[in-house]
Amino acid sequence: MYRLDHVDAFDPRLTHEESVGIHMCLDKIERYIAKGRLMEAQGARSMVLIMWQALTKEPLIDTGWGEL
Repeated sequence: MYRLDHVDAFDPRLTHEESVGIHMCLDKIERYIAKGRLMEAQGARSMVLIMWQALTKEPLIDTGWGEL
């Protein structure tokens, strides 16, 4: 499982809108966990990592699409 420790919603490479989107997604993950919906939380976590990889061009996980 990949961790979200390196995802920084305040990263200066992000636009304001991208930063807000990352914040909203991270909040959604926490809400899923609080409700005991761990499978949904894992899916949302994967989406945040893919979004982070696409926005920052940091290779983190294999998305099945090769290098972005």
